[in-house]
Amino acid sequence: MNYYLSDFLTGINEEYFIKNDSNNVLEQFCCEPNLDFFHNPTIVETSLSFLTKLNLFPLYIHVISFGYPSNISSCSKNTQEIDNNYFYTVKKIQDFSQLKGIYPKVVSDTNNGETVVITSEERLRLIEPEQPSDIFKYELNFDLSNREILFLVIQLDGECWDFISNFKNHPFKNLPIHDEN
Repeated sequence: MNYYLSDFLTGINEEYFIKNDSNNVLEQFCCEPNLDFFHNPTIVETSLSFLTKLNLFPLYIHVISFGYPSNISSCSKNTQEIDNNYFYTVKKIQDFSQLKGIYPKVVSDTNNGETVVITSEERLRLIEPEQPSDIFKYELNFDLSNREILFLVIQLDGECWDFISNFKNHPFKNLPIHDEN
């Protein structure tokens, strides 16, 4: 296997917070490259494959960028300036072909150091920075809803991604998740 799954979420409390007031049981893991293999598909390629097999549409891509609108921004309708020099973009994806077409732009955003959240949720609450040196963070909310909710968060310049959901039926369900404790 060219990647491995870990129970340590790399972006929690730094890039996002999880709100789970109803204490739903959550499926969560981090997907990272397995550096023991000579050929490694990129983590972004792995996430596209994962989302394709998951086949849960519509999806929404959320990006907070600094200094300029994100690469997925196609018009002023889906991008807004949320603070001095911070831009927030939400892009709705209806099907696999649209997802495949936009993914090169997702790769560009992650390579630029932006945190990208791909989710079943159209709206996400943003947590404003407390200090000037802090960044905006996402709140990943698992409310009392009976529907399937997922968040796939690509961060760290596209080197890994975190998956959090309220369901266990996903393409990696039979793979071991390594305990990092």
